[in-house]
Amino acid sequence: MFIDSGDCTPAYNMAMDEMLVEWHSKGMIAPVIRFYGWNPPGLSVGHFQKVAGRIDLDAVKAHGFELVRRSTGGRAVLHDDELTYSVIVSEGHKKKNAEVGHRSLPRHFNRTA
Repeated sequence: MFIDSGDCTPAYNMAMDEMLVEWHSKGMIAPVIRFYGWNPPGLSVGHFQKVAGRIDLDAVKAHGFELVRRSTGGRAVLHDDELTYSVIVSEGHKKKNAEVGHRSLPRHFNRTA
C-alpha cells in the first residue's frame, strides 16, 4: 500500500505510523510505504530517550517546533522542510512479496515524477 500523507502535524505523523503498524500486525492492511512532511516542524525523540534535563523544551517551543515521541528507538531528530518515509512490513511477511514491492517502487516514482 502506498500513502502520501502530505504535510501533517508531528503528533498526527507519529499516531498514523502507530496505527498503520497496529493494523498491519493484525492483518487488516498490506505492507505500507508512507511519505509525509511536517507542519509545523517537529523534534521527534526516541521511545526510551530521556527528555527532562536533556532537551531545552523552551527553546523547542520558541523556535516553533513541536516535540513528539516516536514508537521506535534512537535519539532526537529534527524534522523541518523534508520528506520523511516509513516502511511497515512484518517480519513474518512473505519475502517474495516484499521483493516484488521493492522492485516496483522505482517504476512508481518514474510514473509520478
